[in-house]
Amino acid sequence: MKNLINTSSSSNVKTWYDPSEVTILKRKEVCQRLNLSLNAIELRIKSGVLPPPINLGGRSVGFIKPEIDIILSCMIGGKEAEEIKLIASELINFRSFAVKNLALS
Repeated sequence: MKNLINTSSSSNVKTWYDPSEVTILKRKEVCQRLNLSLNAIELRIKSGVLPPPINLGGRSVGFIKPEIDIILSCMIGGKEAEEIKLIASELINFRSFAVKNLALS
């Protein structure tokens, strides 16, 4: 992946990843990637430490891989839970910005 974290100069929104190159991960893949149980993943979503999955239709959901990679990097880097919550919140906010920009291109 190219620039994982990049600040956009044209707006006040931080560009976290290239939305045109997104891969979707299933819950089990996220569990393996973070070495956490399904229950631990759900607890981290509820506490705001992990961005929630997106709805893929029906009962199917998936996680945005670059978001999981960014959270994993924060964990490896030793960031505190409160810092990670702020980053997770920014990642969630970036979703709507990314969708609007994709629609315009």
